[in-house]
Amino acid sequence: MVLPLSNGYAEGLHGVSCASESFCWAGGDFGLTVRWNGHTWSAPRPIGVGAIVIAVSCPSRAFCMAVDANGDAIAFRHGAWGRAVHIDRPGGLGAVSCPSASFCMAIGDTFGEPGPQFSYALTFDGQRWSREQTVKDAGQLDAVSCASPSFCVAVGYRGNALTFDGQRWNSSRLDSGNGNLPVDSVSCPSTAFCVAVDDNGRAFEFDGHGWSRPRRIIHAGTGLFSVSCTPSRFCVAVSFYDAIEFDGRRWTKPDEVDPNGEMSSVSCPSATFCAAVGMYGEALTYSAR
Repeated sequence: MVLPLSNGYAEGLHGVSCASESFCWAGGDFGLTVRWNGHTWSAPRPIGVGAIVIAVSCPSRAFCMAVDANGDAIAFRHGAWGRAVHIDRPGGLGAVSCPSASFCMAIGDTFGEPGPQFSYALTFDGQRWSREQTVKDAGQLDAVSCASPSFCVAVGYRGNALTFDGQRWNSSRLDSGNGNLPVDSVSCPSTAFCVAVDDNGRAFEFDGHGWSRPRRIIHAGTGLFSVSCTPSRFCVAVSFYDAIEFDGRRWTKPDEVDPNGEMSSVSCPSATFCAAVGMYGEALTYSAR
């Protein structure tokens, strides 16, 4: 697997989402974003938020949602980014997932702030965002992935993995073997298949009923920061420098793809194309064709 370096940017990139092999948005420091058009990455451009773009979710070429470190959300519609809407407290939002233009889930937490510590979720109905709703027994949540408005999974510290059925959250615990290690990322292309990865080089699979035991896919102690899966059960997980592929049955050996970077996010709209971004501004693409 080879993800050649396409462009390098001075600003860090923190989240990427691809609706197709010719449409990706990545967001990063100073409210800047870059776009993939199928051939090249654009120069960094602001989208109207003043803080770090934490995460982006693009279910189609016609719609994306981005959230930033100031608690703002901003939607991409009709070929342009709209106005930022303040939906939450600064520093709280950590992830967003949109299975369609009419539903998004964003998660955040109050950990590190004075007062009670808890995680919460906000939902978007295509027009407006809800008020934050506390997610009980969640601990600190880091990532969320929604296959539909009635199925989302959020993961975080202490091996927490919670499912949302459209009305309520149900908590569970992944068999991480170490309660202090965070589960950093999750990807659910369907209600019957999810993959989560943790900070100790392991992957967990969800089959619609429960989670598998951990499967080591990279050496112990290596954080896996992001995973992206397709409906065909092809997945890519990334660490600091390495990428690992999953074909639905087994994971490949880790392949060093960015020796100078620190990959923070990966998005695979198909089994033949992925994009990854890094904390030092790297924007990379992989194509099997």
